[in-house]
Amino acid sequence: MEQARRDAILELAHAGHKPAAIYKLLNYPKTTVCRVFNAWEAEGKVCRKAHIMRSEKIHTPRFLAGLEKSIKASPGTSLSRLAKNRGVSKQLVSKAVNEDLGYRSYRMAKQHILMASMKATRLTNGKRLLNGLKSHGGRIIFFSDEKNWTVDRSYNVQNDRWRAKEREEVPAVFTTKFPVSVMTLGVICSTGEERVNAERYCEVMEEVVIPWMKDKAAGREFIFQQDSAPAHITLRTTILFNSHGITFWDRNTWPSSSPDLNPGVCKVSRNSIEALKNSITREWNAGIQVFQGHDGVDGGC
Repeated sequence: MEQARRDAILELAHAGHKPAAIYKLLNYPKTTVCRVFNAWEAEGKVCRKAHIMRSEKIHTPRFLAGLEKSIKASPGTSLSRLAKNRGVSKQLVSKAVNEDLGYRSYRMAKQHILMASMKATRLTNGKRLLNGLKSHGGRIIFFSDEKNWTVDRSYNVQNDRWRAKEREEVPAVFTTKFPVSVMTLGVICSTGEERVNAERYCEVMEEVVIPWMKDKAAGREFIFQQDSAPAHITLRTTILFNSHGITFWDRNTWPSSSPDLNPGVCKVSRNSIEALKNSITREWNAGIQVFQGHDGVDGGC
């Protein structure tokens, strides 16, 4: 009940009016008049009990301004924390943030960082690559990349979902702190098929990849692409390629910090490293069969 009603009832009570006369004069509910009158007679005063302020009394322009200031200072603060700091409910803060301030909660996305110097280098290298491709249109290109596979299944906590009627029906994703892994090297070119382990890069190049590339090129001019991984840019690797007369894109040609283009794989856990290797080999062979004959891609190593 509003304080104004209490004051009006008390004023008539002080003037000597009884409850029956007061509710007729003010047209207030009889129970309200009697409750206030009896409390006044017993205690000599009537005060409103301690209560939580109604949301419309809290939801003021000043409250919204302070809330927006806090959000701008720290956009990552949770609604629960914002509500706790102000002593209000999370629902009130959520309504104010979404409806009044117009904010939405977005997931932070990972983005590849490129400094100004890196962008300039990539532009220069890109132009050099394009000019080289134009001037050697008939040259075969061998593309290579490494991939580190683990026996554990990879999953995204937010995006990977499991539809079920009960929480107990959702299976757990088991992981280990240091999962067993295998490093593989894949090479795709105009012909061929083989699987190697890239742990000793130069040894693999000399014993497997270089002979394979020469066999597939069959005397035609070719160039080997590799990224800027540490094993690729060592002096030993450069000497090895030069000794075999292999033309390759060095660290100053291939764009620096190129993002990993591997798709979301490893969706199934493997029981052992051998099972993982067998799965990699099987999927690689299936992929090569799909790509053979597609726009100059005839095989892979």
